Amino acid sequence: LFVLLLDHMEDKLVGVADIEQRLRLKALVVFPHLRRKQRNQVALIMHDSPFSQYAESMAGLRNLLDSPRYHGLTKAILSMSTQPGEGKTCTSTNLAIAYAQSGQRTLLVDFDMRRPRLAGIFGRSPDSFPSLPHTLAKNDASLFDALPQDTQVPNLQIVYSRASGSISPSVLMGTNIITDFFAWARKNYDHIIIDSPPFGLVGDVIVLANLVDSVLLVATPDKTRFGPIQFATRRLTEVGAKILGVVVNNVDFGRWGGFGNYSSRYGYSTSTYIPREARDLSGAKAEKAPKRRHGADAPAAKAEPPAEPPALSPDDQPVDDALASDDD
Repeated sequence: LFVLLLDHMEDKLVGVADIEQRLRLKALVVFPHLRRKQRNQVALIMHDSPFSQYAESMAGLRNLLDSPRYHGLTKAILSMSTQPGEGKTCTSTNLAIAYAQSGQRTLLVDFDMRRPRLAGIFGRSPDSFPSLPHTLAKNDASLFDALPQDTQVPNLQIVYSRASGSISPSVLMGTNIITDFFAWARKNYDHIIIDSPPFGLVGDVIVLANLVDSVLLVATPDKTRFGPIQFATRRLTEVGAKILGVVVNNVDFGRWGGFGNYSSRYGYSTSTYIPREARDLSGAKAEKAPKRRHGADAPAAKAEPPAEPPALSPDDQPVDDALASDDD
């Protein structure tokens, strides 16, 4: 039993460098811990907290994917993880919001037809929208125009799903109507973000990977296991999928890879980063620096004792699963 437990622990990816070295893929973006009080707001943090460090990092990922290096690979993107709880859905929703905020017409699609989550995240009741699997089952492409639903985010529309005991997603994934749906989406949107089921649970991801331009792998240190994600990358490569890299969630910047020094030098913390432009717009006045005196008139430097860090309330303590709820 101890040997099995040790093997299980050693199989987990333990940091950003470990993820890059063992998977031989680049970490495209690294997201920090969030505070406990932010746990239920992560999926829409790009919209609700646009100056948070998470939002700044996601905007950076969007800009990276918009760069010439990834030209032709980002119109349709599949967000994928190997097990629930690694932050896949949060990555999908916030990347879609990031694209929409840049003025690009964006479609977010809930292809996790067995355990759909997007309706709950965006506050929609199950019976208030056309459902993707129910529409696909009718095998009529003329019904696609009724699927997209507006959101509180300009330029972002969503295709929601409802689970059904009478419709098999596996059967749907083997029909031509899926190809027709992607052709329709490509014609009408600048970007399509696909939220998929976990790779290790069903075979839908392989079908979807052949219909998109690229795949983003989502991983969480100390949670994602090397064996399953290595198997996923091999299978995706075998079918010709283009893996852009890894989105790394829930990283303790002070623990892995020297992020602690980097983040403190550049004004980041593991909670919230507010850029200078935002502070200036808030109306706060910056204090003027005193004029420096030189020579004999200069006063002797006085060492100041280090300031005590403010105590954190229990709600402000970092939590390891902030970006990885049990359901995404």
